[in-house]
Amino acid sequence: MLKQLFTAGLAAAAFSAMAAAEITVSSTPALPAQNLLKNASFEDGKLAPWRPFGGTVAIDGATQTDGANSFKIVGDPAKSPGLSQYIRPADIPLKAKDLYYIKFKAKNTGCDIDKRPGGVAWQAVYSDGTKPSYMRTPELPREDYDWTEFEMVNTIPHDLKTATFYLCYYKQEGEQWFDEVVFQGGSTELTLNVKGDDVKQVVVLHSQTGKILDEKVADNSFSKTIKVPAFGSYEVIAIDSNGVRTSKLYPENVDVNTAVKNNNIPLTLVKRMLIPFSKAETFNIELPADIAGKKVYLDFTGRIDQLTTMAGFTAGVKIKVNSKQCGAKELIKPANKATTSSGSDLIFARSAGYVLYYSNASYNISEDNHYCPVTLKDRNPFNFRLDVTQLVKPGMNKIEFINPFAAKYPRTIAIENAQVVIE
Repeated sequence: MLKQLFTAGLAAAAFSAMAAAEITVSSTPALPAQNLLKNASFEDGKLAPWRPFGGTVAIDGATQTDGANSFKIVGDPAKSPGLSQYIRPADIPLKAKDLYYIKFKAKNTGCDIDKRPGGVAWQAVYSDGTKPSYMRTPELPREDYDWTEFEMVNTIPHDLKTATFYLCYYKQEGEQWFDEVVFQGGSTELTLNVKGDDVKQVVVLHSQTGKILDEKVADNSFSKTIKVPAFGSYEVIAIDSNGVRTSKLYPENVDVNTAVKNNNIPLTLVKRMLIPFSKAETFNIELPADIAGKKVYLDFTGRIDQLTTMAGFTAGVKIKVNSKQCGAKELIKPANKATTSSGSDLIFARSAGYVLYYSNASYNISEDNHYCPVTLKDRNPFNFRLDVTQLVKPGMNKIEFINPFAAKYPRTIAIENAQVVIE
């Protein structure tokens, strides 16, 4: 059975008295990588080096996420306003077949759902003279939404020479905001060194692409250098012959499970698990002896991962605690029964697992979207809380996240910020 021991300044919990394995991680170039965009959070209080075009745009100090400012575009049905930023050749690390990563936060009010939504775009100019092309970016909802984080990873087809990045709101009504825009890419050499008295297996999880390494270990030590994407974070996990698990996150402050900040028990240090079809992730967590009389919850955010916006829902994750499948009895949030904007009944707990939405982000859905669960107070079908008090015990407990999709429907599920909460 696996026990967990988290190290490296991110010690959420230590569940074993046994000595932890020693893990060191570094990379060349070092992570976190540079954001290719300048003034990406608009904290300078000015637009430069962004260039406005087409209409009314401004720094907004009244509507923001974590910082003091955001960027606001006022819609105009007759205009196509936005911002652009040119990225110089010296700043671009992207080579053919490298991955690029885009992340930003966005918000909209008052849009016309029958028109093109706001969005980001970027045009790639290639070193080999191939015709410039617009590359894929995260799609945004057609309806109103509050601040939501959007992310995506994709492949660059040729060596990149220059790029131009855009924030857009074309021929629309209402107002569109953007903040904390990130554009990264390329690769780095990740060097792993693990040693201890009893190290039998090493696993590496990437916060953006999932599991990238899973190897058995001989002689209680492991050293390897691997080429990896130069964005996101990496959780390096050492497992001994008794299943004792030691984890370290690199870099420490990127894509961290919220449980670390909330002082709960994280199932992973990285914020996101990506579980392919027909696969499962299993965690064996040791709970303290004094849980009698306390509530034990399993919290997570879940969706069926895709590049496009929302496209329906189906049973998407099966969860077992100590080999017992969780169902309606354990489901606290969302409520098991809901009604959508279209008038359809929605039951979240099913024999094949809990319902997940097909979506590229998790947010409170507008009632203008016919998939919106209007009877849920927050209209959010992504955030889950299970009451597993009756299923756990002091000592070791096994928690399984199972992707029920088969090869005929090869879908990956995204499970974020999975954590055990004791109250």
